[in-house]
Amino acid sequence: MLVGADGADSFVRALMSPGVETVYTGANGLEISLAPVVVSSAALADVVAAIGVFALGSNNLMLASQVDGDGRVRTCASFREPQV
Repeated sequence: MLVGADGADSFVRALMSPGVETVYTGANGLEISLAPVVVSSAALADVVAAIGVFALGSNNLMLASQVDGDGRVRTCASFREPQV
């Protein structure tokens, strides 16, 4: 198995797809995952109970949160931003 997680200009990507140039599209994303042991904390019980599945999106912005089957809470945000 080969995993390359160093972005669009990945060294691994260049080896796997020689001659293919990447293009910046402006799409960016972030994911935060809280393990079940953290989520089961009494301090977070009300917050986790209120989450269920939540998604909000508008104008190239997105925020989504869900409780997975194993009790983990995953929250994702994405946005578009021009290349600097």
